[in-house]
Amino acid sequence: MREAHIREHTEKLKFMIGELVSILEFGNLKSLARANYEAFLEAKRKKLRMSMWKAFKELRNPEVKLTIGFLLLLMKKVGKVIEGEEDIR
Repeated sequence: MREAHIREHTEKLKFMIGELVSILEFGNLKSLARANYEAFLEAKRKKLRMSMWKAFKELRNPEVKLTIGFLLLLMKKVGKVIEGEEDIR
């Protein structure tokens, strides 16, 4: 019973995310949403764990470096919007 309930809601979530992704065709938002969803599914499936040493090792990966740079820039921009220094329009 519980598994059927979970499966039903998982299918609904997949459908809703699929719809959301199809709507987010503005710039790279569709690609970012898809990457986020795929990473979520992989993390859920593999039960990924991260140690401090593994995190340091991953910092050698150019894709990880690029992503960390993007996330830091994003946090700065969001902070400016929260503080009212930048308009999001």
